This record gives sequence, structure tokens and C-alpha cells, in this order.
Amino acid sequence: MMFRDENQIKRIQIRDSEALRRLYVEHKDLMLTLANALLHDICQAEDVVQEVFLHLVKNRRSFGAGTNIKAYLTTSVVNQVRSQLRRKKVAVQKDADAELAGLPDPPCRRMEELETAEQLRLHLAELPYEQREVVLLRLKAGLKFKQIAAIQETSIATVQGRYRYGLDRLRSLLNGELNA
Repeated sequence: MMFRDENQIKRIQIRDSEALRRLYVEHKDLMLTLANALLHDICQAEDVVQEVFLHLVKNRRSFGAGTNIKAYLTTSVVNQVRSQLRRKKVAVQKDADAELAGLPDPPCRRMEELETAEQLRLHLAELPYEQREVVLLRLKAGLKFKQIAAIQETSIATVQGRYRYGLDRLRSLLNGELNA
């Protein structure tokens, strides 16, 4: 992956629009999913992803040979979300219309899966922001605890604790929902 990242960075630095397009196509879904999971607002999530890619283009010359593009984009999304939450003091909203948009009419099994996914998404929104961020960065973005600790500017032990407490809280919320 490192060689591919270095090659992509070089091509982006010389304003290769095809390399930038491929980078966007390759990473936009994950970045949008992450931003939407943190904000619970698809429109704001799209704005965040757009800002992150605009920032990448503007600062393309500052990337070094060892830059991990996925980690850079993930960190940028998290930072942009935090900035947006600070600036606008956005209240977390709980509507899943955006996630369900565009899905074909599913059979009963698919509906049950969607209901379970919706329950999980709603319960995820109930976690404290730091726990929700760790859980999403670990499970959605596939980052290691060390990378998450760097993003959150805290210790690995704190990140692991947030992850464990977040998962425990999700389990208890889901069990309460399933037992009711």
C-alpha cells in the first residue's frame, strides 16, 4: 500500500486530475460513512468530505513520501467534524433517511437487517462522542488503536478503554432493546 500511496501522492502533487479522481472514488464512501456516523446528518457529512478533499488538493505539496492517505483522510474527516461541531454547536440528530435512501425494496430478511442496523445506529448515537468516535474509527475505518490515539491526542490505554466501554454500552443497549 505504501508504494501505491507514494505514487498517488506524486501524481496528485503534479495536478494529475485522474489520480485525484481515483483517490476520491476509492475513499469517499468510507469518509462519508464515517462523517455521517459522527454527525447523523448526510448533508453535513457530504460538506465535511468535500472540505477534506478540497483541503487535500490545496495542500497537496505538503505531503511527504511516507504519508498514509487513508489515515490522513480519516484524521481530516474527524478533525473537520470536530470543528463543525464546535463552530455550529450542532445537536446530534437521529434520522436514518439518508442511510435508507437508494436501497432497493428488500425482502423481509433485508428489512430485519435494516431494522437491526437502524437500532445499532441509534444506540451508537447515544454513546459519548469520544467513545462513538473510537468505535467508528476502529470498526468502520479499520484504524489501529495507536492511530486513533494519535487522532484523539490521548494515550492508547485511554482509546482502548473508550472502545471497550463503548462496545459494552452498545451491547447493553441492544440487549435491552432485544429483550423488550
